[in-house]
Amino acid sequence: MRDSRSVALEHRYDFPDGRYSWLDMRAYPIEGGGLAIFFRDVTERRASELGHRESEARFRAAIDATDGILWTNDAEGRMVGEQPGWARLTGQTMAEYQGYGWATAVHPDDAQPTIIAWNAAVSSRQPFIFEHRLKRHDGAWRRFAIRAIPVADDAGEIREWVGVHHDITEATDTRVQLAGNAATFESLVRGNPFGIYVVDNALRVMEVSAGAAKAFRNVDPLIGRDIGEALRVLWPEPFVSQAITQFRQTLETGVPYVSHGMIETRADIDATEAHDWRIERIALPDGSDGVVCYFYDLSDRMKLEEELRQALADKELLTREVEHRVQNSLTIVGSLLMLQRTSAVTTETKNALAAASSRVLAIGEVHRRLHQNQNVGNGRIWRVSAAAL
Repeated sequence: MRDSRSVALEHRYDFPDGRYSWLDMRAYPIEGGGLAIFFRDVTERRASELGHRESEARFRAAIDATDGILWTNDAEGRMVGEQPGWARLTGQTMAEYQGYGWATAVHPDDAQPTIIAWNAAVSSRQPFIFEHRLKRHDGAWRRFAIRAIPVADDAGEIREWVGVHHDITEATDTRVQLAGNAATFESLVRGNPFGIYVVDNALRVMEVSAGAAKAFRNVDPLIGRDIGEALRVLWPEPFVSQAITQFRQTLETGVPYVSHGMIETRADIDATEAHDWRIERIALPDGSDGVVCYFYDLSDRMKLEEELRQALADKELLTREVEHRVQNSLTIVGSLLMLQRTSAVTTETKNALAAASSRVLAIGEVHRRLHQNQNVGNGRIWRVSAAAL
C-alpha cells in the first residue's frame, strides 16, 4: 500500500479447528490507497508438488536398491553439476567428470564407441542402450549395462537425460541376470509411485505399479488380461485401436513411441483426462521381450492452468471496470467545476475554477491515454503534480 505496487505471495492459513489451506494471493493498488485482493486455494497443487518430490526420492532409492548407479546429463548430452553416484562408482572428482570427462573412466577400447553411440542417441532423441567396461574407484575394470532416456518438458523439448549403470560383470548374459532378479523386477514395478504397467510378448498385462492401479481400478480381472480388452474398459475408439497398434509395433521393432498431451473422455467414468505416455520394449525376467508403458496424468495441472487463465481474465475485467469508473468520475468533476465557474461572481473565482477544471480534465486525459496502451504494465509511471499541470 505504501509503494502503490502489486504483490503476489503464497502462504499457509491455519483454521481454528486444526485444518489448514495454502492460499495464492494477489494484491493490486486501487484508487484511494486501498488494495484489491484476489485469492484461491492451492492446497491440492502444493500437496501434488510434495508428492512429486517424495516420489522422486523413492525412485532414487529404488535405483540404489537394485545396485544401479543413477546419473543425469543436460539436453546436449554433457554431464554437468554434482553426480554423487558416478563419483562413488569411478572415484572421479566433479571437475574430472564434467562434460565428456566421464569417458576417461571408460576402457580405452570402449571409450570412442561409447561416445559415438551416445551422441547418436542424443541427436535422435532415442533411448541409449549400451554396454562397456568401466574402471571402478578401486582400479578394477567392470562391465556395465547402460540405459538412458530423455526427459522432455511440457513443450516436448528435451530437458535432460537420466541414465543408470548396472554392473553385469558376473553375468554371462543380461537376460539370464534379469531372470535371476525376477523378484526385484516385480517389486520395483509394483511399488513404483509412477504410472507404469508391463505387458508380455502376447500383449497380456503382466505387472501394474501402485501409481497405475488407480487408472485401472474398474478393470477386473487385470493381471493376465489382454491389454486391448483392459484399455477398452477405460477408453473409447479409435484411441484404443491406435494404442494397441503402437504396442505391437514397439514390441516387433523395438522403436519407442511417445504421446504428448493426449486428451480423451473416459469410457468407464464421466471424466475427461489428459496424459503424457511412452512405451518401450524391454527384456522381461524370463528372457522374452515385453513392452513397458509409462504415463503421467496431466488432468490436475490442466485444470489449475484453466483456473489461472480465468482468474487473470477476471482481474483484467475488474481493472478495466475500475479504469472506466475513474475516467467517468474525473470527467464529471471537471464538468461540475466548469458549471460552477459560470455562476461565480468575481473574475478571480472564475479563473480559479477554470484552472481547477482544466487540471482535473488533464489528469483524466493522462489516465485515458495510459490505459489505452495494452503494455502499460511494462512501462514507467510518472507522478505529476497538479501545479505542473
